[in-house]
Amino acid sequence: MRIEAAQLHTLSMIAETRFENEVVDDLQVSFPDLFAMRGDLVTRALVRLARQRAALHGFTLQVHVTQYIGLAFVLGADFDTDEAFPWAARLLGDPTLTDPAQRIARLASRTRAHLRGLALRGAHA
Repeated sequence: MRIEAAQLHTLSMIAETRFENEVVDDLQVSFPDLFAMRGDLVTRALVRLARQRAALHGFTLQVHVTQYIGLAFVLGADFDTDEAFPWAARLLGDPTLTDPAQRIARLASRTRAHLRGLALRGAHA
């Protein structure tokens, strides 16, 4: 069997749409309040943008891309360049973190620490 370029493109588009739908569904379940504020269209746009940014940072495996999208959903699509999160740019640009799994794990860990700090400050306000 031979697959033509047009068929391959169609299959690729189907896979991308399926991935996007799965990620959007996961975000809606994991972050219902944030999802309700943003809505489906904004969330889908963020997912597409974050997927592109994840690729720019060398994340190609679906598991890493999905994690990156989750971080972008919580912190904002441009968290990797946002001055509010200087640690993100440092981690993503760290030449010693060549393994994408290690890089995304460190990024997720630092994000959790950041969010805990915000929660603690909010509790003391």
